[in-house]
Amino acid sequence: MLGKVLEKSGTGYVCSARNKDAQPVVLKVAFPHDEHFSGVEAMRVYSGQGCVRLLDSSEDGTQVIMERIVPGTPLFALEDEHEEVRIAAAVIRRLHRPPPHTGWVESGLRAIYASEQSREMLPKRLVTALEQSVADLEELDRPVVLHGDLHHENILQHRETAIDPKGVIGDPALEVGRYIGNRLQRWAGTAADEHDVIDRRLAVFSGELGEPIEAYGGSGCRHYH
Repeated sequence: MLGKVLEKSGTGYVCSARNKDAQPVVLKVAFPHDEHFSGVEAMRVYSGQGCVRLLDSSEDGTQVIMERIVPGTPLFALEDEHEEVRIAAAVIRRLHRPPPHTGWVESGLRAIYASEQSREMLPKRLVTALEQSVADLEELDRPVVLHGDLHHENILQHRETAIDPKGVIGDPALEVGRYIGNRLQRWAGTAADEHDVIDRRLAVFSGELGEPIEAYGGSGCRHYH
């Protein structure tokens, strides 16, 4: 029963290990899951720049060996709001690069509206909406490979490196979304409310990444595959 739950959730087993040269590494064994595979592909694209390095994989990518970053102190341990956001922005700058292929949303929607069966079964207005959605997505002129789950726990202080990427494709401004709403509870009981903290984080990201604050209200992202 537990195995079925883990399989559906995409959860894997992660542990410290040593390679054949007795060097410390991290081993992850995961159930076959789209989110896991897109994360592995993202690590290949990043090639150790801003993200933990993928060293090897087997069993169709369900078993992976990654470098182990020591010490593995998470970003939130700094307890310095401004510095934490600055480091997160620095990681984002190192991560983002053009995707090697089109995202799965465009290709999937294109296949749906091009199908004769879909045209027969779906209302014409829905087919038209699908066509327009594909056109809108393909007009995006800044797609990059995003981490997709970049927050305080997934950034390590040492070498300012990200771990556990989800691997999605979208506009660069989308990357800050997961971070912005994370660990707001540390401000509970203080004079600053959540909105103040979010505004301050957005202001730092805007300055560090050169994006207008308005850019962070953009449209959604899509999975890497």
